[in-house]
Amino acid sequence: MTEDKNVESVTEDADPRKVAEDMASSIYKMRDDRNKKSEAAKEHLVSQLEVTVDKYCTANGVMMALGVVRDVYGNADDIDLEIDRAKRIAVEMSSVAEDLVEKAKKLHASEISYLCDGVYDKEFATGDGSAHDLVTQVMILNLCQNVGPNAEDITGFWEQTTQEIAKAWSDLEDYCKENGLDFGSYVYDETA
Repeated sequence: MTEDKNVESVTEDADPRKVAEDMASSIYKMRDDRNKKSEAAKEHLVSQLEVTVDKYCTANGVMMALGVVRDVYGNADDIDLEIDRAKRIAVEMSSVAEDLVEKAKKLHASEISYLCDGVYDKEFATGDGSAHDLVTQVMILNLCQNVGPNAEDITGFWEQTTQEIAKAWSDLEDYCKENGLDFGSYVYDETA
């Protein structure tokens, strides 16, 4: 109780212009922190995808594709045929991952959750896809399931902090009205 009274008295005793300046400064810091953290998270996601591009063309990538090939085709009598199929799929997946890298670089943090949109066939079950197409779609879905949650976290963070910033602007505007201050004089950068 005493602490609340102390805070109120400090606020009441403070120069309203100084309080408004401090509030605006805090909002710009929130915005800058949001931008830096979102960009760092996006760069991390891109670097993970870049590693994935290379990993698909390794023996591990081929083995991963081979597992899906065997799930779809069954075990063939010709292991060389299975491995050739798996290699083709692995190379295709490397290309898909590379496309995701380029797409991720272009998307804003507020949109990165849409990274896998249009990458896989949502209507595959109703089409005439081959066994090869099925293997590719399974691999693409696995990739998107690995990447998607991180992308959604980045967008979620962006949206949440943007809402907090909007609330802070609203609070500053209310404070300015209550104290007869010009709200516009504290907004010096519209991109917040």
